[in-house]
Order: sequence, then structure tokens, then C-alpha cells
Amino acid sequence: FKLTIPKYEVYYHRIAKELHLIKSNKFTKVFLQVRSILDLVEAEGIPYIIRGSAGCSLVCYLLNISNMNPIKENISLARFMHHQRKDMPDIDIDFPYNRRDEVYEMIFNKWQGKVARISNHILYKQKSAIKEAIRKKGYRKFIPKDFNLEDIFEKESDRQEILKSADELTGKFNHYSLHCGGIIIFDGAVPEEHYLQECKVNKFKDIEGPQIKLNKDEVEDFDLIKIDILSNRGLAQLWDVNKTPIYQY
Repeated sequence: FKLTIPKYEVYYHRIAKELHLIKSNKFTKVFLQVRSILDLVEAEGIPYIIRGSAGCSLVCYLLNISNMNPIKENISLARFMHHQRKDMPDIDIDFPYNRRDEVYEMIFNKWQGKVARISNHILYKQKSAIKEAIRKKGYRKFIPKDFNLEDIFEKESDRQEILKSADELTGKFNHYSLHCGGIIIFDGAVPEEHYLQECKVNKFKDIEGPQIKLNKDEVEDFDLIKIDILSNRGLAQLWDVNKTPIYQY
């Protein structure tokens, strides 16, 4: 459905403010990418809701990205974007948990070779660091969740060496994992320097796509646009009961 700006001064002041921030901070692409994704899912009849501060934006409302009129509801824009905030605004999208894989598949097909999932960087914590130090010491047996160092190493000097090694590891990079929903749509092919591996796009099908090494913080450092494709069990249950368009609630 199409929305137009109501003919009240407060709407024109707000839309002018938002468009100025979007243009001056070069945020245009994030709105266009999100709208393009929603065009795909709407064509397949998949419902969605916007999570978080994007609901503060009149631009999001007028583009049918969000369903709530922030002027009518008297919601401040500042949580979403303001003059002091230069980082890319987040527009997180919730889909039914049982259809999110379809959404990933559509996105990876639409922007084939240009879209990638982002990573989490898992760091060593105290316990995982101690376990790694034990393995580096040459211990190859299973290490239970609740272990006692004295049961593994009899010598005090060995135990002290393990603890010292663990202290050095704590806080350092351990391994990559797959971020819960973050994707990047690049202008061209996924850059080789960021590529990590292929990951499952749809767990119900034999379809894979790129995963990059960057985590959410590094994505910001590279001025890339992260869009979170998230899942919501409540939305799936609601859709099973009643397929009334979300904006009508």
C-alpha cells in the first residue's frame, strides 16, 4: 500500500530533517537495500516486522519498511539517527522463524556472488583458555566441563605453567562463528581478502554462500552496510492463526 505525507507542518519538518541526515551521512543505500529485500519477500507473501529504533524514522514508515507512524505516536528520531551519530543506522528485520531460510535463499539468489554472511569473533575466556593451555601441554584426553587441574597434572610447576599460558591466551582470538543474522550486500563480488568459507544459506537445501571474516564492529570500520535478517517465533505463530497484514494491527 502507498503512503503519502499528511499535510501538516510537523511532518514536513520531520521529513526534511531525516532526509538531510540521510544525505549528509550517506545513508541512502541502507534504506534502498532494505526496501529491495522487502520487495522480494512481499512478493512471496512472507510477513515481517522491524525490530528496534528504525521505528523512530518517518522515512522508514513512508517506505513501508516500518509500520508505525512516529509522528502520530510522538517518537523521537534520536534513537535511530542524529547529528552527532555518524555510524550507519541499523534496520533489523524479523521474519517467521520457519521461513527465514527462504528469505536468505532469495537474497543470495538475487545478489548472487555479491552477498555474504558476517562472522562472530569468539575470544578465549578464562576456562576455554585453560583448556587450550592443557592441550598445548600435550594432554589429549577428554576434558570435562567441571575439571580440576590437580587431577590432570600432579606437579605444581606444570599447573603454574598452565595458568600462566592461560592468562596469556585470555581475551585473544579463538575462532570464527556465524553471526546470528548479519549480511552484507557488496557493490561487486565478495572481496577475496574478506572471504572466509562457504556456509549454509538454507539448512533444508544443499545451498551455500560466502561467509566473510569481518564481525559487526569491523563491518562498521569498513563503512559497510550490515542488515540483520532475524527470526521470530511469535510472528510465525501469529501468521498460522491469522494472516491479517501486520500494518493493520
